[in-house]
Amino acid sequence: MEQFSSVLELIPAEWNAEGEIVTPNVTLRLVSSTSEERPNRGRVEVFHGSEWGTVCDDIAGVEAAMVICRYLGFTTGTPRPGAYFGAGSGKIWLDNLQCQGDEGSLEECYHHIWGENDCDHSEDFGVECSKVKHYWSSAYCHVLIPVDAITDATTSTDSTVQPEDGVIALVNGTKIGEGRVEIFHDGEWGTVCDDNFDEHTASVVCRSLGYYDGWARREAYFGSGKGVIWLDGFGCFGTEATLTECQGINFGSNDCSHSEDAGVACFMKEGMEFGVRLADGESDDIGRLEVRHNGEWGTVCNDGFGEQEAEVVCRSLGFSGGSILPFHRIYLEIGLGSGKIWLEWVSCEGDETSLEDCRHRDWGLHDCEHIEDVAVACNTGSDEESREEEELSEYEYEYEYGYGTGSYYYSSP
Repeated sequence: MEQFSSVLELIPAEWNAEGEIVTPNVTLRLVSSTSEERPNRGRVEVFHGSEWGTVCDDIAGVEAAMVICRYLGFTTGTPRPGAYFGAGSGKIWLDNLQCQGDEGSLEECYHHIWGENDCDHSEDFGVECSKVKHYWSSAYCHVLIPVDAITDATTSTDSTVQPEDGVIALVNGTKIGEGRVEIFHDGEWGTVCDDNFDEHTASVVCRSLGYYDGWARREAYFGSGKGVIWLDGFGCFGTEATLTECQGINFGSNDCSHSEDAGVACFMKEGMEFGVRLADGESDDIGRLEVRHNGEWGTVCNDGFGEQEAEVVCRSLGFSGGSILPFHRIYLEIGLGSGKIWLEWVSCEGDETSLEDCRHRDWGLHDCEHIEDVAVACNTGSDEESREEEELSEYEYEYEYGYGTGSYYYSSP
């Protein structure tokens, strides 16, 4: 079996405005004149023509800091004006820097003509970036790792990593904050098996890397790793600060292959987390089942979805239980969904508190159409009897769905 060194040869990675990793192009760096020099903070210097120069802090704010830090491979940034990291010398290249926050580089932001300014070096602009950063690696394509674990002081040279035990890295993703989960232990990087790797576990991983939250990605979604599989079968409540605080951690014990390597997709803001709702029903206890993922609502396919799954949905919404609706009621009373179909083959044990705790295919993977959307009716107690399904015999109706019309027959048992 191929073995990897315990150190990674890394250079900084960057991404474009769409969040896609691009080839590093070192035209910007962070420099500190203070005693505490760290790779994620410093005076902003840009390379123009054949000379490095500083950026004046006039107008430059949070949006500029975000553009700078993301360009350098970090996830977020905070402005530090007023020569916070010491005054530079020589050229002041940029003044009145105005960014929207989603630009791919400073060159896309509005600013005065290069070299034109009314500033001095007491106004040099600096930033403090997040503590996680993307790097390129000859072994891994690219890696997201906490900067506290790295030894480089600038962004312009190759660097060597010797992480602390338990450090998490995200490997082989294509956008910021995602990748295969790898953990450093006993001098070696290894993967994590996706057995029991749920949304609670993903939350712990992502928050430990400085993100707001995240989702689980299973079945080697970001490619299969190599070497040792360090973790398998452990459980997280979602409140732990690090992965190693979860229950059942036993390094090296597993019954997995690398086809089961776990990954995560992390996000930075509220409104992106998992959500459940019943849509387009006559009241809030009945409707088409929709789940929120990546800030977007979508439906759930009925493949494998049964009464046990409906019970979990309804309990998570505060009802005592519930059941799935037959197709004729979905069509006549609620209607078919549109847009994303997020989940297929949802499988619950029955004691889960949320649908996100149940097993399912990865988000967005399905072979369904909206004619297969799930709808649920939840029990409300006093009117539970009125929710009982109306018995129909040889009930026929026509439906229209995109490519034509047809008849659907429903016979009561």
